Amino acid sequence: KPIVRKLKRASLSLQDLIDEGTLFIPMDAAPFQVNELTPLPRVHFMFTMIGVSHAYVTTGGELVGVITKRDMIDMKL
Repeated sequence: KPIVRKLKRASLSLQDLIDEGTLFIPMDAAPFQVNELTPLPRVHFMFTMIGVSHAYVTTGGELVGVITKRDMIDMKL
């Protein structure tokens, strides 16, 4: 049985995992974003003052990355 379950799960999509409640993707109606040129001390200040856990990094309105509060802690910034 475990092998059958493993094979069945390999054919699942992300939507299948969401539908069965295994995967939760948090959505934010107003996501926090910063420009790629924003100085890291300012990003840290915003994490602290606003209380968000991650920020979407954009350039020209397009997503180029994500930075998290944990990333900043790990980098000792």
